[in-house]
Amino acid sequence: MLSFKWLFDCSDAFQKSRKQGSRTEVGTSTAMFAGSAGEKGVFKPDCGSPRCGRNLKKDPRESMTRLPAALQWILTEMTGKAVAGERRLWIWTPLRRLGLTLSVLLFGIWLSLCALRMGGVSWLLLIPGWLLTVSAQRTFQTSFVHHAAHGALLRNERWGRWLAELLSAVVWIQPESGYRPGHVRHHGYTATTEDPDLLLLTLFGFLPGQSVANYWAQFWRLLFSLRFHTVYAGFRLKANFIAAGRARQLLSVVWTGLLSGAALWTGTVWEVAVVWLIPAWPLFQMAGLCQLLTEHNWVRVGTRSDGARPRIILGKLTHARFFGESLPEAGGPGATLLWAARMLLIHFPVKLFCAQADLSNHDLHHRIPKSDWANAAYARRDAVAGGELHGWSEWTERWGFIEAANSTFLLLSLLPEDAVLGEPLTYGEVADGVLGM
Repeated sequence: MLSFKWLFDCSDAFQKSRKQGSRTEVGTSTAMFAGSAGEKGVFKPDCGSPRCGRNLKKDPRESMTRLPAALQWILTEMTGKAVAGERRLWIWTPLRRLGLTLSVLLFGIWLSLCALRMGGVSWLLLIPGWLLTVSAQRTFQTSFVHHAAHGALLRNERWGRWLAELLSAVVWIQPESGYRPGHVRHHGYTATTEDPDLLLLTLFGFLPGQSVANYWAQFWRLLFSLRFHTVYAGFRLKANFIAAGRARQLLSVVWTGLLSGAALWTGTVWEVAVVWLIPAWPLFQMAGLCQLLTEHNWVRVGTRSDGARPRIILGKLTHARFFGESLPEAGGPGATLLWAARMLLIHFPVKLFCAQADLSNHDLHHRIPKSDWANAAYARRDAVAGGELHGWSEWTERWGFIEAANSTFLLLSLLPEDAVLGEPLTYGEVADGVLGM
């Protein structure tokens, strides 16, 4: 089991320094928490904790280029990041992405059914089965419904929106027609009081001025909270059966009726509950929480009165989220096999759960909403290599869920406890400490 104690040790050291006073000291504290760059690009956190000696490579993906070229496209899918010079063996289209997503969904369902049928130790197959199923279900929302709302799912926007409505109904998520207005507002007012996503963050208790350790504790509480899941499920049920238009309500009723009727008729209520409903409800909502916390930093850094251009401020709100660790340079085949096991059993599953499909490159989407989302890793790589920022801030990335969530929590902790998230007065509160992050 992974330990988060080192993170809490860092947080405690940071908070002790933060309480000492001024804005200048906040900047010093941030630098202390962030750590320092050691020799050969090795990152060395400096917080006084014995666990802070852990070294993290600046770019794990670059180290993987030592592996054969034939593996690079697989590593791109696993990490979310494409590297310079990598040849694309396959050009994705939205429909090909849909085919892959449906294949993953069916394979996940098959694994779960095998677990139920075979019993015994085979019950362990539920873990990959649920993971693949919920990942595909989440992709329905985070890729297909999302990009349909931008008119970028299919060439024919109307067909794209119909497809998104169908996919949203089978997992009981917000209809595309209801999602679109709120999501447009999210893009126009990111991390302000007009941003519906930011309001969710405050609703779930991630308020300013707490310690990083407290935010982690709140995350774990919510993940298994009956109240959290009840509220989330209530939003989804209302969106499908009450707030939606009549045609969409009918679609939800028909799908729910067919699924329930088939389960009752065939005596497979237990199988449907385990194979479909558990991923579609509690697991889906857990993954949604992970996505919300790491999608943006949620604290605007800098103000226009400081001379910061709007694109600089907006660019700093979003970073890429990649998953993996550096390929070891020494240790022989044993070290490489251990690295491969960690990639397959830890990092890739976390990506499937937290940042499906193109979500790893979400910063590209906020800069270019109608970019080539089906090939987002390559589109972002080419945009970064182009070197032209067009007024945006520098491209940034986080490796792993912990680092991405910690980025959010650190910024929230730098705000005063009485700050109101999204209010203009909070935009510049942490500028001195984190403009360089």
